[in-house]
Amino acid sequence: ASDVYKRQPSHFVYFVLKGLVRILRTSEEGKDTILEILFPGDIFGAVAAMRGEPYPASAQALSECVILRISRSSFNQFIGKNPHLYSQIMKIIGERVKSAHELIATISTESAEKRIARIILKLMEKVYEKRGDRCVLRFTRKDIADMSAVTLETAIRLIKKMERKGALACGRGFIEIISPEKLKSIIEGC
Repeated sequence: ASDVYKRQPSHFVYFVLKGLVRILRTSEEGKDTILEILFPGDIFGAVAAMRGEPYPASAQALSECVILRISRSSFNQFIGKNPHLYSQIMKIIGERVKSAHELIATISTESAEKRIARIILKLMEKVYEKRGDRCVLRFTRKDIADMSAVTLETAIRLIKKMERKGALACGRGFIEIISPEKLKSIIEGC
């Protein structure tokens, strides 16, 4: 993954035009936690740039990306001339804050297995390749661990368990979803 920006002063607002970008925080011990995966059409860095504050996290391209970068001053001028866009951007940011709160609630209240199943299903809704009648996610077990706030070892163990249940099949750099219903039953505790 290549850096779009690290935790640094915010001078730009970014738009994902093609590819995937991950927003992550790195702990003092060096552990990454993926806060969000961004898809084409998503905006990032806007709140920090509008407020003139440093970016609170880092952004990395997960795949080959095309990213539009607009200076803070140009972005603010554009928004000033187009106030209807400001309200649209605030709606988008509001949805992302809501998703962040849901993620915090999930991490603090659900088991690691449920979190991993939920993350895989959420990714399946947004980004996948079709392989026959199955969905394939181009994420590693480490990516899933980082998104689920679990250790790599825990993610490997639980993903293997899901494989044994017939929910997934994994290979190097991909996860194939065999049965979304079985993942849902893990979340529901059945």
